[in-house]
Amino acid sequence: MKDYGFEKDFRKMMVEKGLKTGEIAKAAGIPQQTLSNYLYRNDISFSKLNKILESVGCELRIVDKDSKKLY
Repeated sequence: MKDYGFEKDFRKMMVEKGLKTGEIAKAAGIPQQTLSNYLYRNDISFSKLNKILESVGCELRIVDKDSKKLY
């Protein structure tokens, strides 16, 4: 399976929203080091990712790469 590159997209969202890792971690109720580990390792469960994204007003979506259809 191709590496998705979650860290790149997540960091782009952080810059666009003007957020720091510490702020996101606090909003998600997790230690900043834990969030940093998720980002650098690209290894996070769906439920944890969903919790973090919800804490910054974002959501995870499935998009077909060819048709761009959103599920």
